[in-house]
Amino acid sequence: MLTRLVRTVREAAAQRMHTSLAAAATAVDPMLPGRLWASLAVPEGFRFSEMDSWRRAPTRVSGQGLGPRFTMAEIAQSCAVSPMTIYRHTSTRQTPGR
Repeated sequence: MLTRLVRTVREAAAQRMHTSLAAAATAVDPMLPGRLWASLAVPEGFRFSEMDSWRRAPTRVSGQGLGPRFTMAEIAQSCAVSPMTIYRHTSTRQTPGR
């Protein structure tokens, strides 16, 4: 009984989040949801989608490894994705004795 209730509440929350995100994406750019759906398609001859390539970190930290990432940044820019602000992470650890 409790398990079903938790599942129902989680599904409702996930649906609300999806609806909010879809509305926000459409408000920013009406074409964005369609472009994101299109990036999920796996092209002929490839093993993963374009969106999969966006989430993969470079495996090499050399210039050769970072080159494709710059290409991915250019692709993201062409999709009119605004740059994100990166905030410095501050440590939340307390020093001993506090």
